[in-house]
Amino acid sequence: GDYWYLISTRWLKSWQDYVGWEGAPKSQRPDKIDNSGLLNEGTHTLRGLLSKGIDYDSISSECWQLLHSWYGGGPEIKRSVVTMNGQPTIEVFPLRLCIANTNDIKKESWIEFS
Repeated sequence: GDYWYLISTRWLKSWQDYVGWEGAPKSQRPDKIDNSGLLNEGTHTLRGLLSKGIDYDSISSECWQLLHSWYGGGPEIKRSVVTMNGQPTIEVFPLRLCIANTNDIKKESWIEFS
């Protein structure tokens, strides 16, 4: 399947300002890509209540690879493209299930489905 990547809108906006996306360049080169604000602390799961265009944007695999090769950083947030109502859609919040052993509730596993 096809994959797209989520990227911090704040970082992407700083890059767009740097390259003059909407006019003349007007800022310094951005630091490394920082997507940490999109994730729950200490995990690789997205925070709830994120808004596209405010908190994150989506970019193609090719764009992610290029930006990451130039700036580094991350973490990488890769998402599948699925078909919903006949239209390709980025699955921003894939289904996550917690599986636990009833004999030892402390032993749980999280599985993500796409």
